[in-house]
Amino acid sequence: MLFIHFAIFAAIISWRDYQEHLISKRVTHLALLSLIPLLHQSWLEASLLSLINFMFYATINLFSGRAIGRGDIRLSLLMGAYISAFGGDISDLIWSNAISWLACSITLIIHLLKRESLKGKRVAFAPYLFFGVFLFAISV
Repeated sequence: MLFIHFAIFAAIISWRDYQEHLISKRVTHLALLSLIPLLHQSWLEASLLSLINFMFYATINLFSGRAIGRGDIRLSLLMGAYISAFGGDISDLIWSNAISWLACSITLIIHLLKRESLKGKRVAFAPYLFFGVFLFAISV
């Protein structure tokens, strides 16, 4: 059931982010609230991982000149909860984030190699965040 929950919200959130570069507050909050009954570990641990991930992305946003959108920062709460729900801890959260950033970087490098200008382009980061959590989930 947890994986179905993940797949549905990953598809909905990623598609909208890809199409419109928007991450809905309502959908993110619905995903968080409906995930609570599916937490195998304590909700306290899920809250802690979510808070750590939120602080990480908020700090990056602060020092990057607002390069990361508010939707991605909100989404970081959901990613922390998913990592906890799949049985992960702080090291798994770090691994998932590293995979997300690496996948996004590879995509951007491919665009640069095609000699495409990245100036003014916006990156839909939600699919990469879900990809990192997905790789963690299938590795468990």
